[in-house]
Amino acid sequence: MNSFLFSKYRTELMGVATLLIILCHAPANDVVMPSLLARLISSLGFGVDMFLFLSGIGVWYSLRALNAGKISVLRWYEKRFIRILLPCALFTIPLIIKGGKFDILRSLIRILGFEYLFYGIGLWYVSCALLLYLVSPLLELLFLSYRKWQVLACLIVLCIITSQIMLLYEPQIHSWRFVISRFPSFFVGYAIAPMVCEEKKISLFWLLLSPIIILCIFYILNHKADYQFSLFWLQGVPAATIVAYIIDKLKNKTIHKILTFLGIISLESYVTNVLVLPHFKTWNWKFGDVNINLGNWTYYIVGTVLCLFLCVIVNKLSKLIIKSIL
Repeated sequence: MNSFLFSKYRTELMGVATLLIILCHAPANDVVMPSLLARLISSLGFGVDMFLFLSGIGVWYSLRALNAGKISVLRWYEKRFIRILLPCALFTIPLIIKGGKFDILRSLIRILGFEYLFYGIGLWYVSCALLLYLVSPLLELLFLSYRKWQVLACLIVLCIITSQIMLLYEPQIHSWRFVISRFPSFFVGYAIAPMVCEEKKISLFWLLLSPIIILCIFYILNHKADYQFSLFWLQGVPAATIVAYIIDKLKNKTIHKILTFLGIISLESYVTNVLVLPHFKTWNWKFGDVNINLGNWTYYIVGTVLCLFLCVIVNKLSKLIIKSIL
């Protein structure tokens, strides 16, 4: 497979990941459906791992300016953090004000994107991405070695071992374990980014078959030996590979436009789905005396559409602010 497809269709791939996240959160929002369907839809959470995989590729590209000496590492951090934290803050600050109770320390941690790590709730993907941004310049040094693939394998094993060791600690550390277990998707994206840039072909064995083989092994160990290996990161890269191939074959321009639109507002969509959407559940979903929210389907569909409108507004506003300050 030509690895350039990950770059060529990056926005569309982000759009697919956005759809997967919207779908996988439906059961958690009490949308009523058959149990088998709920389990299948809940398993679509690997859409976030597609985000992380694509983010790894994107971060490598952004670090080229740093490596060329065009910007300082502090300036690079400033750009990356503002671009992810500003859209989040445009949602979180009004919600903090709406909540009434104002805890200065917790509010600050929430605005800075690390609430999930300290309190176990909120935007786990944002906390995960920020931690990965922090270590990305170090990754560049590690992967300069001619043993890059061995280094990648060691990093993945380290994440797996660390997340398993953290099972022994108190529940509050579960959030750290959960985040660290998703790091490998980002590392894989970062490692193959130079090949993407050079438009090299990558064997489907590494992108598709090997992750699926390991996933099957871990799945068996989880169910037969009572381990708790994370399986999501093993699905993100194969999913991105399959979707990139399908998108490349699609000739329907409307589908491309829809996926591009969703990809552009992917971060905002994730934030609204987690933070804003649940507030619509308290609305009076009645038409006269008739309940029009059977099974919470109306709430979730209408609420999601309204959130998409908010996403567009916040996306455009944050881009204007970022353009003026960076």
